[in-house]
Amino acid sequence: MKRNFCLCIMFMMLLILPVSCGRNSDSPKVAMAAGNISDIDLPLGPEDLDTDFPSDGTYVLYTVNSSAAGSITGTALQKVQGQGTAEVRAAANLGYRFVCWSDGSEDPVRRGDTADENRVITAIFDYDKLEMPILSIVTETNQDVESKTEYIGATLTLLGAKSKYNFENLEIQIRGRGNFTWGLEKKSYKMKLPRKQSLLGLGKGKSKKWVLLANHCDQSLLRNYVCLNLAGEMPSIAWSPDCTSVEVYLNGEYRGVYLLVEEIDVGKNKVNVSEEVTGMGVDIGYLIEMSGNAKNVIFSAGGKSYQMHNDLSENPKESQEQYDYIRDYVQQCWDAVNKGDEKEIGRLIDIDSMVDAYLMEEIVKNMDVGWDSFYLYKNVGGKLTFGPLWDFDLALGNCNQGCETYDSLYAAYVMWDQSNPWFYTMMNYEWFRERVVERFDDIRKICDGLSDMVIEEAEEYYNSFCRNFDKWHIFGQTINRETEQITSLSTYKQHYTFLAQWIDQRLEWLDECFHEEAFLKEWTGYGVSPNGNKPGEFRGNEEAGALLDGYTGLSVTASSIDATIPGFGNEGVINLFDGSILSKYCAVVGDGDNIGTVDITFSLTEAASLSGYVFCTANDTSLYSDRNPKKWVLYGKAPDGSWEEVDTCKRSTMGLDAEDYCCYGRFCTDAGVYTDYKLTITHDALIQLSEILLFGEPLPSE
Repeated sequence: MKRNFCLCIMFMMLLILPVSCGRNSDSPKVAMAAGNISDIDLPLGPEDLDTDFPSDGTYVLYTVNSSAAGSITGTALQKVQGQGTAEVRAAANLGYRFVCWSDGSEDPVRRGDTADENRVITAIFDYDKLEMPILSIVTETNQDVESKTEYIGATLTLLGAKSKYNFENLEIQIRGRGNFTWGLEKKSYKMKLPRKQSLLGLGKGKSKKWVLLANHCDQSLLRNYVCLNLAGEMPSIAWSPDCTSVEVYLNGEYRGVYLLVEEIDVGKNKVNVSEEVTGMGVDIGYLIEMSGNAKNVIFSAGGKSYQMHNDLSENPKESQEQYDYIRDYVQQCWDAVNKGDEKEIGRLIDIDSMVDAYLMEEIVKNMDVGWDSFYLYKNVGGKLTFGPLWDFDLALGNCNQGCETYDSLYAAYVMWDQSNPWFYTMMNYEWFRERVVERFDDIRKICDGLSDMVIEEAEEYYNSFCRNFDKWHIFGQTINRETEQITSLSTYKQHYTFLAQWIDQRLEWLDECFHEEAFLKEWTGYGVSPNGNKPGEFRGNEEAGALLDGYTGLSVTASSIDATIPGFGNEGVINLFDGSILSKYCAVVGDGDNIGTVDITFSLTEAASLSGYVFCTANDTSLYSDRNPKKWVLYGKAPDGSWEEVDTCKRSTMGLDAEDYCCYGRFCTDAGVYTDYKLTITHDALIQLSEILLFGEPLPSE
């Protein structure tokens, strides 16, 4: 029996005339993808209505044409007393869709109905066509997932595009995930399975950990999909998470289209570093992430914070040694990058993976390139390697932070928190830029298929993508950092068409840029500070110039750096000695009414007598001149453990001005020889400095 005939019979049985429910009533979706859900013999006719209306007034009864297909949320039987009814909603079950109400209304939510006599209003449901695979999650409490740190129990049912992938009621653990995105309406989730599985055939092997990305900040829902697929084609990116689009139901409620993705993790089929950590020494293999939201084991290099994503030894002493090893190795890599010697960098770092990572981030103009979700790893006996690549919802023209247009270079420019020190330093070397051009030419044909990938995915699952935006009405809204051009798009087709066109235009522009002589010969990747000062230019007093040009720079042991007052997030004290003027230490020392002090301690790699030191101001000192330290005392530690004064100074004496990226030096006289030093700063508010440079003996004259 054809579905539209069933609907007519149903309406007749309800003693009402046939109604139009829009385009769906003319040609309802009656087909399901084969093997998605069990065949249901029950035709979608009306339920038996045994309800006897109360005799104390006039009532409206809300019911459904099939309880297998859906239900009424709200009070189903309501008395009409001179006012309209309270709100009710027609809620479709998994595998069904709401068509319309028996009076023709297509809005599943209704309120304010009246009646002169008892009235039945029926929600009409029909079978739904399942285009995408469906994941149905039911939590043990039947409540929403409320924590992004604590797992709760749930069951997972997967209705795949192919029946061999289907399963029902698999017991899993689930929690929320994300930083900014966790505060949005449509949330992302992390799932932990009881055993390793390859969901929907994804990945090179089985996995316990899976991610459901909501992509609520991307109104194409395709940017992460396209970028992860491109990353998987990059020659020197050893592994990239596999992914596919799915529709998700949580506790029976439709939540929209998600991207089902493999979790970034250590494993032989993922980031293939050793999983054995105890009793294995220090070179065990490491997966680390450069992150502005780092919360785990933190160390810094190049002004950025890092956290680890693999276990360390259960033995505390061995664990500390392993932590020290990877911290020092990354610092060694960063020091080599600063010096620019290709042979030394190649000894420590997989340069090909760095080239691929840079190109990937540059092609898509990813805002988070220097802020978060930037992964590196080191296998046992191996080099520091770039990848896997992750987090691209604010890429491909979807961000108003200077990366919205398809023209201009981005990933290796200095742009405050978004800057990536590995890239903006390496791109200063012509030999590295030559390798970038060579690799771009190699992958050009791969990139040419990206816009076709967008169109094919969007059109194959067009109705599913549109259903997402029937649920989440966000077209025209700014959810995160969408551009005006993005918010001007009012249909899903406009969004995926814009994305495809942006990709083609970007590739064409890069092709021209990379093959201009200026790219190789005249590179300048520095941005500017609020007052126009470039961080690559020297500005400051004569003493700083003399020390920088004529005296031996002294090195500080990274593990020795400490402060009695921590800095804000990424602005920790280690930034004072990381060799980058682009990072800074910023901390509250006083509160305006009360003067405070902070002790900054550090040790030289070798004992030395200071000839002088330099303070470097930060990126926005011109806006916050009161953050320059007011006065300080520099001490050296004597053999008996006491602190001996090396120098005392005030802001006015050194001449610290309200200038960005400026260096102010001061000579020391008759300083003793020390390994350990302490700088005590007295201040009444926030302080900030980008760098402290220490100098020993004068350089030999030529």
